Amino acid sequence: MARGDMDAANTNVSLEFFNHRCIDEPLDARGRGPDALRATIRRLHCAFSEMRFKFHEVLVGGERAVARVTRDDRGMAKQLGWIPPTPIYIIRMLLTRQRERYRHKA
Repeated sequence: MARGDMDAANTNVSLEFFNHRCIDEPLDARGRGPDALRATIRRLHCAFSEMRFKFHEVLVGGERAVARVTRDDRGMAKQLGWIPPTPIYIIRMLLTRQRERYRHKA
């Protein structure tokens, strides 16, 4: 997925594949099977240039495998200007914090 290997979805993903976070994705990624995974891969590669994943647990039984995986959002943080923080980002965060503190005092 991190490399965008669409052919791997055909050979390694069953028809029962289901992305449990698909509610936040476009309709074509909310189905089951390799087509839904390919839609997710396309969406993520359009949004994030440097994708990395950390595998926490992989269970294999016969010809099936299940993985518990998280995405490293450092690439997203760089794209959003969080790493390293740009001056405009720091100013916006300080103003937001000040506004929220004022609002809670009122």
